[in-house]
Amino acid sequence: MNILHISDTHFGTEIQSTIEALLEHLEEFPSQLVIYSGDITQRARVSELKAAAAFLRRLPDGPVMIVPGNHDIPLYNVLQRFSSPYGRYDEYLANFSLGQNHMPVFDSDRVSITGLDTTNPARYKDGLLTDEHIELTSERLRAAEAHKLKIVFAHQPVDAILDRDEKNIMQNAEAAIRQWAADGMDLYLGGHIHFPFMQPLSSRYSGLAHDAWTAQCGTTFSTRIRNKMPNSFNRICVGDTRNETKLERCEFDYGMRRFRLEERVLPWL
Repeated sequence: MNILHISDTHFGTEIQSTIEALLEHLEEFPSQLVIYSGDITQRARVSELKAAAAFLRRLPDGPVMIVPGNHDIPLYNVLQRFSSPYGRYDEYLANFSLGQNHMPVFDSDRVSITGLDTTNPARYKDGLLTDEHIELTSERLRAAEAHKLKIVFAHQPVDAILDRDEKNIMQNAEAAIRQWAADGMDLYLGGHIHFPFMQPLSSRYSGLAHDAWTAQCGTTFSTRIRNKMPNSFNRICVGDTRNETKLERCEFDYGMRRFRLEERVLPWL
C-alpha cells in the first residue's frame, strides 16, 4: 500500500507545473490513499478554495484525509475568523475528506490513521494539542491491532531541526508524543514549517516507550519555499510487515519539471 502525504499547497501561490508533475507522478506511481496536512490555501479566499477543490477532483479515485491548517482560517476578516472560522473551508473542501469535524480516520488490514485539527482561531498560527485530542487518539491507537502501522497526522509539527522552527512546535506536543508512543504510534506526519525531514522522535523526546518517527512535509505546490528547499511530498510505502515499510521524500526538479526520489529510509529495520 502506498500513501501520498502532501502539505502546505497554499493555493493562491501555487506553481502550476508542480501540480501537473504530481498528477503525472501518480500515474506512474499510484497511491491508494492521500494525506493532506493543511494549509491548503493561502488566505481561505473563495478563489483559492475553488482551485484546491479543482485539484482534488483531478486526483485518482481513492480516499483522501484532509485537516485544515492555520492559513485555511480567514486572517483579515476578523469577524468571520471568530464567528465562522471554517465556514468556507467546509463549504468547498469537507466533502472530499474522510471523517467528520476535521478528524478523519482510516483503517485497513495494514494501517490505522488518525487525523487531527490542531488549528486555533484565537491564536491563528500556533497549533494546540488538547487533552481531548490526546485521549481520542490514544483510544484509537490502543484499539488498532498490533501488526498495523499506526499513523497520526496534523498540520503543525511536534519536532524541529532548525532553531527558528522551535517556536512552531505545538503546545502539549511532548505530553502527546509520550502518550501516543506508549500506545503504539509508529509515525507522526506534519507540515507548517515548509522544511522536510524524517527522524526518530526519540532524538527530541528521550526514553519513549515505542520507536516512533516523524516525517515532515515541505510545501508541495507553493512558491513559499524556505531554506532553499524545493517543493516536495512524502510517500509511505507500507510493506507486508512494519519492518518492510519505507518512508520516502520526492522533490521537484525545476529543470526536468518532475518530482524525483530524494530520500528513502527504512526506519524500523
